[in-house]
This record gives sequence, C-alpha cells and structure tokens, in this order.
Amino acid sequence: MEKQKRWPKGKKRKPYSRVRDESAPRKPQNAYVRFMNEKREGVASKNPKLSVAEVTKILGSQWTNLSQEDKKKYLVAAENDKARYLQKLKAHPPGLQPKASNMPGPSSSNAPPPKECSTPPANPGDIPIFTEAFLDHNKAKDAELRQLRKSNAEYAEQSAMLQRHIDNLRAAISRLDSETQSHVQNNAKLKNKLQNMRELIVKTFKDLPIPGSSMLPTAKNADTYMKSVQDIMEHPSDDNKDFISAVKEIVLKKRKRDFQTYIMCLASRTRTFGNDIFVTVAG
Repeated sequence: MEKQKRWPKGKKRKPYSRVRDESAPRKPQNAYVRFMNEKREGVASKNPKLSVAEVTKILGSQWTNLSQEDKKKYLVAAENDKARYLQKLKAHPPGLQPKASNMPGPSSSNAPPPKECSTPPANPGDIPIFTEAFLDHNKAKDAELRQLRKSNAEYAEQSAMLQRHIDNLRAAISRLDSETQSHVQNNAKLKNKLQNMRELIVKTFKDLPIPGSSMLPTAKNADTYMKSVQDIMEHPSDDNKDFISAVKEIVLKKRKRDFQTYIMCLASRTRTFGNDIFVTVAG
C-alpha cells in the first residue's frame, strides 16, 4: 500500500474554487434587494460622507417603515423573477463540477467540497444571504449593537448618579421635616406663653390707665398698652410721676421672669423693650 504524501511544510494551500457556469440562469432577487438596488444610489448621493454600512442601515430602516401597498410592486417583481428562475432552471442541464483540489497525492481528486456558509439571515425573506448587502447589513447591525451597549453603560452610570442625588434629597427633606416639626412645637409653646403673659398683664394693670388716654389693657390691645408704658418709662415727666410709681410697684410685686418672657415674645415689635423697662424700673 502506497503511503499518502503529506502537504509540504511552508507551502501555502490554494483556495478552493468552483468553475462558474456562465449559461446557468441568474438567481432571483427578493423584494428587499430590489428595493435596495433602486434606492441605494439616491441615498448615497444625498449622504456622500456615509459608509456603505451606514447607507445600508438607512435603506433597511426605510424598508421596515415602508407600507405594504408600497412594498407590493417589489414583492410582485420578486415573485415573477423567482418563477422565471425556476422555469429556466428546469430546462438547464446540471451544472459543472468543481475543480479538483491541488492537494498532492493519489486521493486529491476525492477532496471534500468546502462547506457553505450557514449563517442565517437576520430577517428571512427580506435580507438576502451570501451577498454584499447581507454582509453590509450584518456589519451595520454589529455597529448598532456596540453603540447600544455603550449607551446602556452611560445610562446606567447616569441612573446611579441620579439615584445618589435622590437619596441626598430625601435625607435633606427628612432633616427639614424634623426641624420644621421642632419649630412648630416651639412656636406653639411660645404662643401659649405669650397668651398667658397677656392675660397676666390685663389682670395686673386692669386699674392703671395710660395717662392722657384712659386706655386700659385688654386681650386685644395688651401689646399696644405695654408699648405705651415703655414710652412713658423712657421719657418720664412730672405729669407721669404717679403712673411711673404705680408701674414700679406692680413690677416689683410680680415676678420679673414672667415679664421678661413676655417681652421676649414681643421681640418682633421691639427688641429692647424688656431690658429698657426693667432698667428704668430698677433706676
């Protein structure tokens, strides 16, 4: 038995090739290929800077958005072309055999034929296979997929940043709510204290009218009454000696702390009222 020869080391293999049968009928084109062949030149002329893959992507989008009524002429033409091809294929003799392999050795004529590409089309019936358009379409889809992955990563990063901002805002809102509740409680206490002090003033000075006006303190004019008392104490005169003496006597009898708290509640109207009146009384 003769030993089979090996392929010489370092020698390149010649690619496997078939002999083209020039008399074979031309393969039919589907509707999508017909649409692309018709519109490709127009899209490329309007967008000269776009690559072949980008032009194919635009054409694919236009085909997808095309109505069935507009697709009808391409579908009909594709069916007619397919019928023509099948009719001529029946009348055509069997095609030529592929060339023998250049592999040395006695069994080189029995070399197996190359495997055909088994990659399925993206959209069967619309995108042709084994054509330049098919490869361009795949390249465009790969580029689109990479862009989508990049955009997805950017959106995820932005989403994480926004989530951190939301968490910070929620924490700030919680702090503000707590502070607001504390202020509301303090205001309620001060309001209650102010009301008690007004009642005390009305009760204490009920028999002491303001000189020249005969105004007595009430729940409504307690603040105005005390402001008038402050003015008289800051600017004493001989006509107001009796009134000033009565005020000093009343203040000395009452707790200074209660009046000081009342004065603090009136800080929005006069901030020096409390200190002035008590310094005047002490003097």
